[in-house]
Amino acid sequence: MKRYNPADHYWRRKNGTVFSSRHNLEMPETDERYRAFLAEGGIPARYPRNQDNEESIAELDALLAPYGLRASPVTPREARKDAYIVEIDAIKEEAEHYHAEAYAWGLRGDADKRRQAQEQADRLFLSYLTKKEEIRQRFMAPLKIAILPSDEEGRSGSVL
Repeated sequence: MKRYNPADHYWRRKNGTVFSSRHNLEMPETDERYRAFLAEGGIPARYPRNQDNEESIAELDALLAPYGLRASPVTPREARKDAYIVEIDAIKEEAEHYHAEAYAWGLRGDADKRRQAQEQADRLFLSYLTKKEEIRQRFMAPLKIAILPSDEEGRSGSVL
């Protein structure tokens, strides 16, 4: 029997397809990758269901989320947002490092090195806050769409 690995597992749907967390896609039960999984002793799980007992990609996402996985497709917008979050997390981590360094220099009595490290920490933390607000504005604020009216020649309007 194959050991359960959420990053390399299959969930069987009622309609005869299976979802592969490894390949992040649905495939027919006849797919050779799924057949190999079964031949290795793998046992697919039942596709998760919601409160109404309907198969639900949201429930599968919730099941996979603790492992950093998802079943629902990632849009380019979500991918950009995730990349920005990784970037600002790295900036915040570096700011925390310099803050700790400033504290250590303060304990050693080196005021000049403490000041330099604290200034670097402050710059990085300000950068972190600025980028975090940028992400909030860019990805969390509702999208604003304007539909322009048709022109005099009857051409349809545009979406901004």
